[in-house]
Amino acid sequence: MPGDAGLLAQRIRVHPGVLTAVVELLLVAERPMDESEIKRLLLPEMLSEVEIKLVGAEVVGWTIEAAEWFGLVKRDGENVEPTGSLDGVEPHELSKRLPTIAWKGLSGRRWGDGEAWDQRERGGDLALALGWFLAQNPWSDKLDAESLHAAHERQVNYPEEITDRLVNPTKLVPIIRWAHFFGLGRRDPVNASLFVPDPTSAIRSILGELPESEYPANRFLTEIAKLCPFLDKGTVRKVISKSLHKGMLPWETEKGAISPTTSLAFHRLEAADVIKCETGVDAPAAHRRTLNLKEDRRSISLVRVLGQ
Repeated sequence: MPGDAGLLAQRIRVHPGVLTAVVELLLVAERPMDESEIKRLLLPEMLSEVEIKLVGAEVVGWTIEAAEWFGLVKRDGENVEPTGSLDGVEPHELSKRLPTIAWKGLSGRRWGDGEAWDQRERGGDLALALGWFLAQNPWSDKLDAESLHAAHERQVNYPEEITDRLVNPTKLVPIIRWAHFFGLGRRDPVNASLFVPDPTSAIRSILGELPESEYPANRFLTEIAKLCPFLDKGTVRKVISKSLHKGMLPWETEKGAISPTTSLAFHRLEAADVIKCETGVDAPAAHRRTLNLKEDRRSISLVRVLGQ
């Protein structure tokens, strides 16, 4: 059944920390490694049976499998080696560069025209869950696990036969863990039970890939969505948005609206002098987009990239 090999199904215990360890081990080794050797080094025999049981003896193998889904490693027979996505990455750079490389690999697949629940395999469930999470409103919605689960049930139009949801209270913990790793969200620093969808770090990580330093607002949103498909009108976001009940999350369908989460990111990046959002009185209407902030629906027509 689609989704059985998803990261939020049988592979739910895969952790970004173990993923980083697998990739770092391969980069340091500078050679292909047999999966059994990777397991032996990351789960040495000196660990007690209790410790191994707590970690899960299968988790290293599952993590290697997930690393394939992220486009980070490839197999050659029994051997595992890094893919070209890691060319030029030094081990000491992993903490900074791996999250972006990983979410690009996860989201860069071919997304079909079918419904979201039919595209859950090979980590597609995590990508779609993150796309849905970023469509929520951090300004007005209650964002604890119970409320997010209720919102998902209310918003997403599942067929009756689909019982394994993309989001539920159990899955929310790894969803937020991966969101934090990818720079797409975080726990609230004051109340750790609240989960904040916030793509500030992910957007900041891709600004250097933009060929220009100034864009009309409409084109800036298009360009960053190409680079980060979890954002407004990106390919991942479109798949999950198409599966919503009509009338849910209006910014997902309004042409001129910037979603609350992307608006939050723009607000934070402006405050850090990374971008500058401007409103030109003579700007064409087609260039304008409207920020959805807590107490402000400001129209912008131009975005300048100042730095990273």
